[in-house]
Amino acid sequence: MFELPPAPRMSGAVLRSVVAAAGAEPVRRTLLALMRKELGIEAALALPAAEREPLPLDVRAIRARDRYERGDASLPPPGPP
Repeated sequence: MFELPPAPRMSGAVLRSVVAAAGAEPVRRTLLALMRKELGIEAALALPAAEREPLPLDVRAIRARDRYERGDASLPPPGPP
């Protein structure tokens, strides 16, 4: 199968047009399939059930190092431009 180029960023009238077009069922199904492919949802669902278990509650961000307090540089206030 061929690889699609990255989707362009949309805003303004183009985004409003896409939202309006998504109201039609065929367009909605096509957009849904493209978004699922882009996000990798199909690949995630293809994983075995054992690898898709919920994350344990103790999974959290851990600080890489302790807080490092930086001293004041004692710089004078900036002058007028």
